Amino acid sequence: PELNALTVTVTVWVTLALTLAAGASGTIAFTFSTLATDNGTISFTAFARNGGNTATSRSTVSNLLTVSGGSFIANISVTPVCAYIGQSFIVNMNLTNNYAYGITSISPTLAPTVAGIVTLSSGPTPATVSVAATTTLNNAFQWTYLITGGTDGQTLGFSGLASGTASAPGSGTKTTPSALSATLTRGGFLPTVNPAVTNADSTNAEFTFSITNIGCGTNVKSVSIDYPAGWSYGGDGYAQDETWTASGAGPVLFSAGTQIAYGGSGSYSVVLNAPSSTGVYTFPLVMTDSLNASVTQTVTVTVNAFNSGSPNINQTNRGAWREEFR
Repeated sequence: PELNALTVTVTVWVTLALTLAAGASGTIAFTFSTLATDNGTISFTAFARNGGNTATSRSTVSNLLTVSGGSFIANISVTPVCAYIGQSFIVNMNLTNNYAYGITSISPTLAPTVAGIVTLSSGPTPATVSVAATTTLNNAFQWTYLITGGTDGQTLGFSGLASGTASAPGSGTKTTPSALSATLTRGGFLPTVNPAVTNADSTNAEFTFSITNIGCGTNVKSVSIDYPAGWSYGGDGYAQDETWTASGAGPVLFSAGTQIAYGGSGSYSVVLNAPSSTGVYTFPLVMTDSLNASVTQTVTVTVNAFNSGSPNINQTNRGAWREEFR
């Protein structure tokens, strides 16, 4: 744990040996306690690793918990803690009133800690609440956000607080300390293509699409590659990992034999015929993880006129083929 003016003692440390099938989930519980005199905040960082030390999960950080006696407290949670571009997630604020009187007309404020990654879809819901004396109100407020920007692997959190009016015998405005959520990761797959430039009317040109798994699931189990109008399939597609299989002609679907672990990479080659028209063309790639969540990301290929370019005349990259006939 990361401590801030807070003493924490471990009362129970539970370690469970979990056996999880693909797509399954499990829980390892840790119990901590605080002293009656503690006053401050705390967060926890954790990750999991298999017994053979061959697979390690994404590291995750808990929400910032406020520990205090006799005050008004907000705690913020994010579900899920990883999301892809175009996906939504929920932010909840819990309220704890440790005063001996109620607090009414409570309204929250909330903001992401990093700009340009998320967009608010709705919330807060409801607009105001009341909390009775010595009561915790779970999910007092809820917001829905959408991942609309950022870069693969980028992280952010949410900070916020709540203010309300004390009921008799209390008086005045009561405001929580600022709370901080757990870290949210903008998952993704860092797609690239090689070559990224080719000639108009190139035939049987091999393009290799590569990804790196920094997604939200443990593994990647399939990659689908489509091509834009004007292009045509050249009749071949294969993965660098030969346990993967290719099917279809548009899109070309690559299905895993050995799935790509978190932090791993994979490359997928497709033979294509380029269009006559020059320009920049967008190729959509759809990655599906072991939790059956899919995300579409894109790469671009520039098509230039044949015999163009300075100081060097362009050429189609012949690439690396599985078979060579001499």
